[in-house]
Amino acid sequence: MTTAVEWNQRAAAAQSAVVDRHVRPVWGIPGTRLGIPAYPPTRRDALLLSWNYWWQAHLLDVAVDAYIRDGAPSTRKLVVELARGHRLRNLLRVTNSYYDDMAWMGLALERAQRYAGVNAARRLRTLTGTFLKAWVPEAGGGIPWRTTGLFLNAPANGPAGIYLARMGEFERAEETADWLYRRLLDPETGLINDGVDGSYDDPENGKLYPEKYTYCQGVTIGLDTELSADDDPEHAQRVAKLIAAVSRRMTERHVIAGGDGGDGGLFNGILIRYLALAAVQLRGGPGT
Repeated sequence: MTTAVEWNQRAAAAQSAVVDRHVRPVWGIPGTRLGIPAYPPTRRDALLLSWNYWWQAHLLDVAVDAYIRDGAPSTRKLVVELARGHRLRNLLRVTNSYYDDMAWMGLALERAQRYAGVNAARRLRTLTGTFLKAWVPEAGGGIPWRTTGLFLNAPANGPAGIYLARMGEFERAEETADWLYRRLLDPETGLINDGVDGSYDDPENGKLYPEKYTYCQGVTIGLDTELSADDDPEHAQRVAKLIAAVSRRMTERHVIAGGDGGDGGLFNGILIRYLALAAVQLRGGPGT
């Protein structure tokens, strides 16, 4: 049986491999770092002419995980430099055109501030205001996937809801959790569908996108887990039911089915992160 020490060692080995292979200063500027998107990198990759905002948000989040594990000054320096590098590469802004991207960055920055002392207060205020303004009650609630258009999906609403809960915006986080179940739950499988086209004329209907992605389940589990500290048992009950559905339909011999390259592996990683959060937090332990 693998022990906690062994899991930490495996996590540290994976962290070291990613940092050694992929992490570089942004445009050679000292005090900044980001992940090069491919290995071996092309010149375009090395110069970060192409990049994935949301991949970098997750890189920052796992660097925070590493700092929680080891507490090393060098790991804290990595966290600080990744946060700084992301801001530089995003041309001194924290926002972009996708609410899901921004939600992942908000989650990473909040944890970087909470655990590693990164000064992200201004960026977090900007993101909080952005999500609160994005809610579309006239279309039945939810926030869109993009800043243009009215496609409402789990990948945007799930992480945004978790973020808002962590920022103390519990009323909107509760509304978001309820919206996910009202609009996107598939009663046949017990899983969360990808999204729906919003409509101002017919708010409770619209074209449904029934694809079942692992990260849609993960962020929904994460949001209800985040809200489970209140006295309402519904959140924990929904988590238990959704985890059971994931176990039945998204695993092979109790292991999450492998994802494809690119975003596919990250989708599974998101599900794993929030399964772990639920396992710890809903048993009364500390949540991170």
